[in-house]
Amino acid sequence: MTRFGGRRITTLLFDLDETLYQPETGLLKQIDRRIEGFLQKKLGMDKSAGAELRQKYYRQYGTTLRGLKEAHGVDPQEYCAYTYQLDVGKYLKPNPVLYEILMRIPAQKVVFSNSPRRHVYRVLQTLQIHQCFSKIFDIEFTNYLGKPHRLSYEMVMESLGVSGHECILLDDQPVNLEPARELGIITVLVGEEAKKNTTVDYKIEVVEEIAEVWADITGKELKKTGSDLL
Repeated sequence: MTRFGGRRITTLLFDLDETLYQPETGLLKQIDRRIEGFLQKKLGMDKSAGAELRQKYYRQYGTTLRGLKEAHGVDPQEYCAYTYQLDVGKYLKPNPVLYEILMRIPAQKVVFSNSPRRHVYRVLQTLQIHQCFSKIFDIEFTNYLGKPHRLSYEMVMESLGVSGHECILLDDQPVNLEPARELGIITVLVGEEAKKNTTVDYKIEVVEEIAEVWADITGKELKKTGSDLL
């Protein structure tokens, strides 16, 4: 018997950065550097002060952008245009294995990210998994509240017309999974840090392991494809 008794799942929600690709790519670290560069330029800070403020606002508000918007009145469009102006192709490559796994899961798949839509789509295109997803819920969709603000999760579920008990959320940040679990969403922590966390429903090191999680939750193995039989 599965842990969730063969629960019916209609929707998988995926975080983007360092969930659909691994931290070793260095992409998110480059974005963090650009955020710190924006802080230096916009607020006249030196490098160390910019790094400290980025981390402070991330802890306090969930995103640096929300902190800058609320505390300094920074224009979110200006922030996003600067911090996400980079070539993701230098860091990522197509992931055909992930594409095949996602396409075999019989549920709608959406991205729920604190990044702007253009960045999300560039990453999905570069990984060549964009066809797997029906919708993107970005930071603008949530009026720049983002995760882990509970209202953001409620807005996404309302837009999709689903309840928490129909959903699975995969994210690399434990704090982003806490509101999801309160709403009845099955939580999956992705990444090496998952080993140290005990407050989530599932822990996996890489997103490709969603196949095993799906089987455990629903009681159904993913159907084999032609390539599996070669």
